[in-house]
Amino acid sequence: MITAVLTSIWIFVMEFFIGFGLARSPLVQQVLITLLSPPLGLIVTLAIGVGVGALGLYLLEIVYANLRIDTGIMWALILCLIVAIALKVTVLAEALPLTLVSLSQTQMIGVVLGVFWKGKRYWR
Repeated sequence: MITAVLTSIWIFVMEFFIGFGLARSPLVQQVLITLLSPPLGLIVTLAIGVGVGALGLYLLEIVYANLRIDTGIMWALILCLIVAIALKVTVLAEALPLTLVSLSQTQMIGVVLGVFWKGKRYWR
């Protein structure tokens, strides 16, 4: 769960800085409008989920360096990431002007893909 919390903190910081840029810069607004509008928005949303999953596994490898990672550990990480994202979305919804990571089905599929893509060498 520590890894999922660290991942959520990283996500919060990134969303905060992107939201800060969104409020201050018209260029950032145009880029985000372009990236999040259909049909590119679906691909970007999936890519954000993949990045969150890969970041979660990367932090798991760092925090628990001596842990033997297998598919069960990766599924547990996915569950912890979903819980941490749900907490971030419900608790910090008012604090962020922009929420790029949510509990959408596309992003949850991306999280699963990101964890198993990054953890390819741990499959057994």
